[in-house]
Amino acid sequence: MSILFDFKIFQKEWEKIPKNNVPKVALLYPVLNIGASADMVAPHSLYYIQSTLKELDVLCDIYFWDINGTPEEADVYYVHPMFATIEKCCKSLGEIKDKAIICLGNSDQHQHEMCLGGLQGKKIAHYLLSRYPYINLIFSGKNHEYSISCMIQNIMLKRPLTFQLNEEHIFSLDSLPFMYLPQNYPQVVRIRSSVGCRAVCTYCIESSSNNTNSINWIGMEGKRFVDEIEHIVHVFNRRIFNITDSSFEDAESKGNMRLMTIVNDLIDRNIGISLKIHLRSETVKSLTDDEILKLKKAGIDIIVIGVESGVDTDLKEFKKISSADTAKDTINRLDKTGLFFTILGYLMFTPFTTLELLRQKINYLNDLNRCWDYMNMTNWLLVYYGSRMHDNLLKKKLVKCDEDPIAYVSYNFSDENVRKIAQTMNMIKKRVPEVMNMHKLFYDGYNVFSRLKDPLKQEFKVFFEKFFIIQRQIGKLYYDIMLKLIDISPQYIGEISIAEDMFLPVKEIYFTLKQDFQELISKDILFVDTWFSNVNVFGLEK
Repeated sequence: MSILFDFKIFQKEWEKIPKNNVPKVALLYPVLNIGASADMVAPHSLYYIQSTLKELDVLCDIYFWDINGTPEEADVYYVHPMFATIEKCCKSLGEIKDKAIICLGNSDQHQHEMCLGGLQGKKIAHYLLSRYPYINLIFSGKNHEYSISCMIQNIMLKRPLTFQLNEEHIFSLDSLPFMYLPQNYPQVVRIRSSVGCRAVCTYCIESSSNNTNSINWIGMEGKRFVDEIEHIVHVFNRRIFNITDSSFEDAESKGNMRLMTIVNDLIDRNIGISLKIHLRSETVKSLTDDEILKLKKAGIDIIVIGVESGVDTDLKEFKKISSADTAKDTINRLDKTGLFFTILGYLMFTPFTTLELLRQKINYLNDLNRCWDYMNMTNWLLVYYGSRMHDNLLKKKLVKCDEDPIAYVSYNFSDENVRKIAQTMNMIKKRVPEVMNMHKLFYDGYNVFSRLKDPLKQEFKVFFEKFFIIQRQIGKLYYDIMLKLIDISPQYIGEISIAEDMFLPVKEIYFTLKQDFQELISKDILFVDTWFSNVNVFGLEK
């Protein structure tokens, strides 16, 4: 059962402990250094842990660790691997096995960071400990500030390290110190107001861990959250925030009330910030026009809606609450205001997608003017070990191999023609890199547009008029390519050169837009740098 502890009480007890055996702690973020911008942004859970340990006067730093190199010397290593790095990371840790205590954990909000955070976390941990015996401890569960604080306390008191796997003990978010930001921290701050999620989506690790023995969602008081934002603005001079909560309003029947309490507080304080948040489409549907305007007034410029699919058969498989039509109405409503950059979470390819469903899903994006978003056009359903979707695929006998719990679950498509198209669209990311470079420019451009007070002032107007023309041009190109691939199936055998030729126009258009965009941001209008993970940039090999 999840138990919440007050950090301030823990801190008072900590003060009684002799400080002659305090270990030096290195918080390691393993990176592959293969080019994705996510390699330059550490998970924000590390910064929360660092803030907690600093408050306890523990010497502690965050390091970007190239897996092929040797990490900084320390007494304790807390390592936060992603799905893409966990196996290589564990192997490389063997090089330092005699030098320090090694503990592993990842409890961040995003799917590819939570392989130890779900219902199968304990099973995965035992698998890793048996395979890599030089790893001393593995923390699973939601947040690790409490776990690592207790571990260090045991080291200082020279107690055995008997901290158990699958600990559900965590500090309440309200009691923790504000996040500490080092000098080199990016301009965009990733911050949380809650952890967990009440939804039961079948593909999600976070929702798959929802059961009667744990607290599914833990949030801080609205005032405490706004206090932290204000603190970061005044102390660290950062004004752009990505709120990583899986759903910002998630608090059962009080969710909308909590959302508007935070919004009204931000308006009253007039801090001058720009926010990105995740909302449910059914929440936006329930907001009044005045409340929508208040979101913008509070500084909310970017809203992520987890649409996931344009067909209800998928949404039923995913156990999503909202329908495709409700999500479409939500996106159209936000778009018509002209106030927000609305990002869609969207899964184009799933093991259940047929050619006819694929056509419907593309038309859905086209109706929403979102075919320019190459990730939405190409996203595979990523299946995680131990998720409900993993169980569903096992029942349907679509899982290729079920032996490795620290990798994405490899699956077969029920329609081989869809698999060929999915592979082709992902291979284009490597064969025509301008496609993903263009995608980043689009996101950067929309970031600027949504965050400027008057994006159609004369100094920006010419650029954005051209920007939206190109965006529509690229959207039509991608839409036509996908339809052509569908039309030539099943004769299409996945020959990449056929599709590659179709994408050649992107190269010239990209360099034109890049030059214009560089001129725009050279005016120091606003810092902007959209980042994507390795999977986003390079695709997923299946």
